[in-house]
Amino acid sequence: MPKNASLPALAALTLATILWAGSFIAMKLAMGAFAPLLVVFGRMALAAAVFLPLLPRMGGFAHVRRDIRPILFMALCEPCLYFLFEANALRFTQVSQAGMVTSMLPLMVAAAAALVLKERLTRRTLFGLILAVSGVLVLSAMGTAAESAPAPALGNFLEFLAMCCAVGYIITLKKLSARHKPLFLTAVQSFVGTIFFTPTLFFIPLPQHYPLIPTLAVIFLGLGVTFVAYGLYNYGVSQIPAAKASVFINLIPVFTLLFSWLVLGERLTPVQYAAAGIVLAGVFLTTSVGERPSPLPEPLPRPGGIIPPGPPDSGRFARRLAPGKTPGKPDGSENVMAPACGREARKKFLEEGPGRNLFSAFAQGSKEAASTSGPLKVGVVYLSPPGDMGYTYMHDQGTIAAEKHFGDKIQVIRMESIPENEDSERAMESLVDEGCKIIFANSYNYQQYMLNVAKSHPDVYFEHCSGYLSNDNMSNYFGRMYQMRYLSGMIAGKMSTSGKLGFVGAYNTPEVVRGINAFALGARAVNPKATVTVVWTNTWYDPSLERQGAVALLDQGCDVIAQHQDTTEPAKAALERGKYAVGYNADFRNMIGDDRILVSPMWNWG
Repeated sequence: MPKNASLPALAALTLATILWAGSFIAMKLAMGAFAPLLVVFGRMALAAAVFLPLLPRMGGFAHVRRDIRPILFMALCEPCLYFLFEANALRFTQVSQAGMVTSMLPLMVAAAAALVLKERLTRRTLFGLILAVSGVLVLSAMGTAAESAPAPALGNFLEFLAMCCAVGYIITLKKLSARHKPLFLTAVQSFVGTIFFTPTLFFIPLPQHYPLIPTLAVIFLGLGVTFVAYGLYNYGVSQIPAAKASVFINLIPVFTLLFSWLVLGERLTPVQYAAAGIVLAGVFLTTSVGERPSPLPEPLPRPGGIIPPGPPDSGRFARRLAPGKTPGKPDGSENVMAPACGREARKKFLEEGPGRNLFSAFAQGSKEAASTSGPLKVGVVYLSPPGDMGYTYMHDQGTIAAEKHFGDKIQVIRMESIPENEDSERAMESLVDEGCKIIFANSYNYQQYMLNVAKSHPDVYFEHCSGYLSNDNMSNYFGRMYQMRYLSGMIAGKMSTSGKLGFVGAYNTPEVVRGINAFALGARAVNPKATVTVVWTNTWYDPSLERQGAVALLDQGCDVIAQHQDTTEPAKAALERGKYAVGYNADFRNMIGDDRILVSPMWNWG
């Protein structure tokens, strides 16, 4: 999961469990005046009434027809059958015994997630789950029942069926959250739940009086729990693995006992305090950041600094070159023409170089399309609009070339300005829903989200520009841009009078660092005393930050500005100071109309 998504997700799950814990007290207060199933209907209807005016702004309708069965199955599991079983379970068994059955849910979800979602069940996660469940078992066992249990075996069995419904809800929710927004799924639960419990109005007498406290309790259940808590939990499940999200359910008994002490005057025993601590320890262990999978390389903001040397296998090998050192090839590879050269070079790139993945994917996809009645559908996910005349523009030129070459054999579906977060996963899922058999994504940080979708759709080919994550049906492609960087470095080193060159870099990723190294090596080939100073913007596309980075380098005395960014702002800032610039992605000299643009390494994907 993305690092910046984990903290909000954990906070949302924690707040959801707090609200759910409050629902036990609210339910108890409401049932003092109203029948249990009427209370459930009331909370569903109230939440649905709140959601109704929000529907036009909610989105999420594009894939309803395709997902109608899993959506209805999710809502049927919870709230419909879940509340039906649980409401009746509490009629026959003690709350403490029902709590023991409820504590089984995280393990049930973890097992189901491993089987259905193919989530990895690590030893640490498993140990945290067992620890948390053990705490809940002790916590429940030490509780005291307020009333007798006429048929505990039946009641516990009904509670177990409720937990089975909860498992179905959580697993289905996890699969749906890739294509639908959490708020939309929460609204569906409210509407379906209202319809499901409406018949209770015809079989259970309506109350004649509406006491204030029970009525407020129903309002809390409808707004605070059904509307807010389910929305928060659905959001949390969409951000982190289902097995980890389910562990937070173990916090409900802890918060319930706390609220019982604050609101009802009940007290915890020392053993219950210890058990609550065990639950918290299990939740912390399972959701600890030390458990997260290997993340994407983190951008390192080092304004005005030179990239430090990295581990040998990290790909981050840019460094300060000692004066007089003989430059070598940037990464020790063979000297092959870059894809931006002539027709033969492009053919070599497609058939023998990095582009062979694209060639193979189109060839295989064309064979599959030949066996169907329509054209091969190709999906393309872009980070920015193609009209920006930068990186995406050049990528789209390759897409246009493919459209011209294959004609009516392919149909391209473009998705523009897709951020590098879970929205990109939803975008790729929607392309699969549209019938795309090949999907391209053109930005580095799409790779984890593409991998998630690729694993769910083994019959679709996925092609990711740059990156390092792959799968049986997911490949990476990139060009030898470092060769063009080396040549541009030679030109910059020759034209610089101060020997100080500046480079505005986006992220500290292998291809960016590789290009900076090549640029520095090229400059050293003609000026052994040349230095390259780098400013990181930590963004691919932000005209304002790109310009600020260039200005900072110019203030340090750099008289040539190069860049790995998506706009012309760094170059324009250099020209305004009367300095030279090196473009990127497109022909900056032709775009800006200034001969002080020395050269522009650019892509030719067509």
